[in-house]
Amino acid sequence: MFGWRKRQIANQVDRDINDAAAQPVADQIPEPKLAKNKDALYTVGVNQEGYTQLVLKNDYGRTTLTMSPDLVRKLIWQLEATLDEKEEQR
Repeated sequence: MFGWRKRQIANQVDRDINDAAAQPVADQIPEPKLAKNKDALYTVGVNQEGYTQLVLKNDYGRTTLTMSPDLVRKLIWQLEATLDEKEEQR
């Protein structure tokens, strides 16, 4: 009796996994729409979900960093911490 129930549960889990795999992932972030400026070393923008995207050009293509608003603030804070205090007075 218990073996039959285990098989029924296993079959349901298998169906759920297959159904989930067939659906597109909702949290995939689309590629940013970039300006046609081929000389830019980096671009900054906001995607449709409201995340900030920093796209860096490198020798092998490009790298995209996608951040939520709170992570943007943390990155700014970390970058400011690297500045020399004497330079800030200029």
